[in-house]
Amino acid sequence: MIGAILREVTGREATKTRIMYGAFLSSTQMREYVPFLLNNGLLIKVEQTIYKITEKGMRFLTLCDQLNNMIGDKWNYRVYG
Repeated sequence: MIGAILREVTGREATKTRIMYGAFLSSTQMREYVPFLLNNGLLIKVEQTIYKITEKGMRFLTLCDQLNNMIGDKWNYRVYG
């Protein structure tokens, strides 16, 4: 879920609603994950309801991509959506 949220704000800023629909999250999941991402420096709030990925968030996605490449599709499992 973290990867899916960060993907929604990669290359653009996004509102909570855009993130929620783009990452296929419920409002409950949004209330749980957005504060976690903010507190850990993976996401920043640009305006009251607009979010943007940080450099740390981009590094996190790069690591997720590397892990997905290592795992491959052998087990139909992905580190992120």
